[in-house]
Amino acid sequence: MKINWSRILGATLVLGNYVSAHTEADEKLTDDDLSLPDLAQLEKLLAPNWHITGDSTFENGRLILTPKANTKGSLTNDLELSYDSWTIETIIRSTGAFGKTNSGVSLRYIAEHNDDTSFFGGPGKFEGLNIVVDSDGPTGSTIRGYLNDGTVDYSKLGDKIYENSFGSCLAAYQDSQVPFTLRVVYYNGILTVQVDNKVCMRTKQVKLPKNYKVGFSASTGSQHEQFELLRLKTYGGVLSEVLDNENIAATQPKVITEYVQLDKDGKPMGKVEKPKEDKVSTTDDVSLSHLLSTIDQIQLSNKELLNNFVQIKLTGLSITSSSGKKADLSYLEDYTLKIKVLSDRVLSLETTLNQFDSKIATLERLLRSEINTLTGTINKVAADNVNQLRENEHSIEELSKNIQFLVYSEKEKQENPITELVSGLKFLIIPILILTILLIMFTFRLRHDIKSKLL
Repeated sequence: MKINWSRILGATLVLGNYVSAHTEADEKLTDDDLSLPDLAQLEKLLAPNWHITGDSTFENGRLILTPKANTKGSLTNDLELSYDSWTIETIIRSTGAFGKTNSGVSLRYIAEHNDDTSFFGGPGKFEGLNIVVDSDGPTGSTIRGYLNDGTVDYSKLGDKIYENSFGSCLAAYQDSQVPFTLRVVYYNGILTVQVDNKVCMRTKQVKLPKNYKVGFSASTGSQHEQFELLRLKTYGGVLSEVLDNENIAATQPKVITEYVQLDKDGKPMGKVEKPKEDKVSTTDDVSLSHLLSTIDQIQLSNKELLNNFVQIKLTGLSITSSSGKKADLSYLEDYTLKIKVLSDRVLSLETTLNQFDSKIATLERLLRSEINTLTGTINKVAADNVNQLRENEHSIEELSKNIQFLVYSEKEKQENPITELVSGLKFLIIPILILTILLIMFTFRLRHDIKSKLL
């Protein structure tokens, strides 16, 4: 059965576009001069704006920067990246040696390129940003970010380079031969590094100028780790996928720090636990019931003031006149009764209001309880849906990468069709040869028998 690899490749590209979720608006942001063409569709790499140096080779739709042990390769572009916001997206694959291999990859945004290849195939002294992927650090495989003003030579720092990065995350890129996506984004003064659509590091403390240049390089030591570049695209803006995934952090293991007290001989005496800090709540919980309680207190105070005011007025009216005769206050009795009636009505209204306030407080508690329950249910359903979507996205991405890897492998097998043709003809020629030899032997024997009978 003949396999149509062009269709499989087309399906791979479609799946790749679906997984990366690049919209039509995203594709319009592509800067072709600062991007590589689709490598999987090329037989020969023709990139006029790019300089490929070192030991780099292009084979079967991939740029191999370290084709064998103790090699280096780089890819640089002399054009300047002149956007206020930009995205550099790469797809990288690591094969070969595992663990600490004295190998790594460097993605740079720097002022100028030079011929120095001492720092992962690129310059150790640079001005700008350098994102490094390697597995020689104290925590294993990591992605780290470095800034330089051109005064520090990172290639001479040795193991201290891991102490001088402004940010990092663990990335188990050596665990499989499946490629991983490394994306560097700068917008609104925020620098973000993503690996496989998850945030590796993000900071607002980095200010990058415009008109710097893009470079990519890799190096490997005696333990051969082969780095392959499958994609490099530059966008003059921020991809929608970056904004969609800006709150999804890359999964990191939990790091536990223990303090051990040593005696005078240097032997551990016991673990010293760091004291826990008391939590201080800064949220003022001002509820409706609290406000209603305050209103009740004010109303009680007003009631006391009203009673005191009435008593003072009645006392004042009962004083004697200046002539010594008691004033005739009988005409005020009706007013006094009316005031008492009004006071009783006020008390009744206050009682009703208090009951109403109590019912409102009860209703408020019930509503708050129902809203919290409903909100929790909605959040749980939303979280389950988001997790399911992420799992589906990851599954499709893995499928896409595996199909792409299968295409590359098949292209390697078909690299020399003439050899395969000769290999196939062997199975046809050998039986014919054997049959010819048998016919010759049969003919010889037949002639011998005929001669014997004639004689």
